[in-house]
Formats: sequence, structure tokens, C-alpha cells
Amino acid sequence: MENKFEQNGGSKEIINLEKLKNDLKIWLKSDMIANHEEWQKFHKKLEEKYPDWSDYEMYHFGISTPSEKLSNFDFPDEDSIVKFIEDKNKELL
Repeated sequence: MENKFEQNGGSKEIINLEKLKNDLKIWLKSDMIANHEEWQKFHKKLEEKYPDWSDYEMYHFGISTPSEKLSNFDFPDEDSIVKFIEDKNKELL
């Protein structure tokens, strides 16, 4: 799994997808039932809010479905899957 570059305004941020995948697994395993339910609710919210949800690479990353290069990388602001995973792992520390 390779790193990705996420465009944030005028700057680029390198996203380590292997670390992100590992962080997601750690968080999900920390409370299997509750965290899986929260993860599913988060994805459902994205599907309802964004009619083009399937055009986002991180959506497919989050549910472990393969995708080719899509037109969008991640959702904006508070809907960001990268931010969601990073925030959940900070809560574990």
C-alpha cells in the first residue's frame, strides 16, 4: 500500500495509508462491537450526505473494497475519514 498526497487548500499532506490501516484496526479492536457500530454509522452518514460517496478513494479504503483512482481522495473537514481515524486513535492514548 503506497502513500497518498492529500490536497489541503494550497498545501499537500502525505498520508501513510499503511499506518492509517493499522490505526483503524487498533481502534476497531479496542471495543469490537461499539466501534464497529460507530464506524458503520459514520459511513452511513457519508452515504446520506454525499450522493457521490462512491467516487471517494477513502470511502473504499474504509470498507476494504478495492478501487481504482477515483475523482476524490477524502471527504472534507469533519467528514474526513483520515481525520476520523486519527481522532479515534488519539482517544486511545
